[in-house]
Amino acid sequence: MKPMTAPCAGMPTACLDTLDGLPDAIMVLNHTEAVTHLNRQARMLLCRDDAVAPPVPIWHFVAPASRAEIREITRNTLSAAECPYPETTFEVTLRRSDASTFLAEMAVGRLPAPQALLAASFRDITARKDSEARMVRLLSDAHESRQRVESLAAETIAQAEALAASESRLSMVLHSVRDGYWDWDVRNKVVHSNPQFAEILGLDAPNGPLLSPDAITALVIDADRADMAAALRRHLRGQTQNLIHECRVSRKDGTLAWIEFRGQVISRDSRGRALRATGLITDISEKKQLDQERRRTMKMEAIGELAAGVAHEINTPLQFVGDNLAFLQSQTARATKAFQLVADIRTQVSASPLWRVLGGDLLAAADEADLSYARNEIPEAIREALDGLDRVSKIVQALKEFSHQGPSERVAVDLNRMIENTVTLTRNEWKYVAEIETDLEPGLPHVHCVPHECGQLLVNLVVNAAHAIRAMADGKKGLLTIVSRAVAGQVEIRVSDTGCGIPPEIRNRIFDPFFTTKPIGQGTGQGLALAQATVKRHRGTISFQSEIGRGTVFSVRLPIDAIGTGDETDLVR
Repeated sequence: MKPMTAPCAGMPTACLDTLDGLPDAIMVLNHTEAVTHLNRQARMLLCRDDAVAPPVPIWHFVAPASRAEIREITRNTLSAAECPYPETTFEVTLRRSDASTFLAEMAVGRLPAPQALLAASFRDITARKDSEARMVRLLSDAHESRQRVESLAAETIAQAEALAASESRLSMVLHSVRDGYWDWDVRNKVVHSNPQFAEILGLDAPNGPLLSPDAITALVIDADRADMAAALRRHLRGQTQNLIHECRVSRKDGTLAWIEFRGQVISRDSRGRALRATGLITDISEKKQLDQERRRTMKMEAIGELAAGVAHEINTPLQFVGDNLAFLQSQTARATKAFQLVADIRTQVSASPLWRVLGGDLLAAADEADLSYARNEIPEAIREALDGLDRVSKIVQALKEFSHQGPSERVAVDLNRMIENTVTLTRNEWKYVAEIETDLEPGLPHVHCVPHECGQLLVNLVVNAAHAIRAMADGKKGLLTIVSRAVAGQVEIRVSDTGCGIPPEIRNRIFDPFFTTKPIGQGTGQGLALAQATVKRHRGTISFQSEIGRGTVFSVRLPIDAIGTGDETDLVR
């Protein structure tokens, strides 16, 4: 067999040499669709320079899938009136002599020769197709990646927006709640907080929400600081699950407040050391005050029950002691005449020797009894005993009335009577330091109030006045005055003293819970706070005027008629 390099019929040898010099692979076809010539590039693609005898049917080099398409194109080209140049290309699958296939891009045209010859130029586009496929895959992957990135970006944006919205809501919540929020960076010793945190502690926050732990710890009063530090230390070490601790803090303005710290360590390093802790603080001063008032009320109820029982037990012996003293008083009045007669007889018969013999024993007994002294002193002793008994009876009665809590709702109360009982009950507080005067308006209208609350109010005011007089420490007795008046639908009670007065710098704090100028153990700082709370519940007012070294006057006004339920939030002067 000869190689397909022999000249084709009707084609000059020079033309065939020209075809061999072209860069594209070219096969020449006759009118029977047989391949009559392959140029050098075509032989390299199809035959690998193996010997192939011409002519060879084109189907020898065309895969079955592409035969119908080539047949249609070649026949159309041969039947054309003119000699057309290829305008379009098409893709076919060609088969090599070793039966392997490849994808080719082909164009078919008629040659300008006498015979009806066709030239089909083709090139191997397998690599290009692979590149295109890879490019398509890359583009597809890029598109998918872009879609994933866009989806991830959209998700990230949505998460960022949700986080921003959540942070905004959290910020709104943290700025609107009454509690103080804290976030402690333990390692860097910085506390982040909301405005309420600094406000509750009375701190200035020049650097915004950043605070120093040392500045916070320094506010805890000396008596509570060690316990607070110990509780915090235990929690940081992991010895407690949560931090819950109450302590007292002294604010910058000098006020004292009870604070509850609550929190938890939320981050630790690999060695278990605390890195971050968060929590809340709450001002529980009002709660502590209410608890104190409740305990005081319970204590007063217990004391009241005991006092009522003691008063009941004392009443019985007081009655028969009083009855016996009254009997002695009446009998002494009668015996006084007998004493006088015996004294007269003694005077008349003392000069008679006979009577000295007969009545010597009587005269000796009369001398020993000192009838004149007995006649004057026995009635006076009985009268003083009756006066003391009356005073004891008044104390017992006042104690019974004070210890009897009475109804919790408002009832009509005689404040003058309540003032008199208060003076009696508090006698031990003022009798050594002051004289007491009362100026109570006769016929004072009854006030609708809770009896035991108003009784405690009066006791607190009188005891405070006595303590103010005692604080003068000049050895002289002061004067404590209580006045009651009806004023424009209200009853006014004024309790004044000649004590030390209230310093100007603390006058705006005397009604604060737990504020006291007395040494630790001698005052709780609750007396005036409870007095103000009582007045407020009764829709009244409490005010004071004070002058250093001259004394203080507290004025309380309570409405005569029952108004409201005691839950109102009226302001108190």
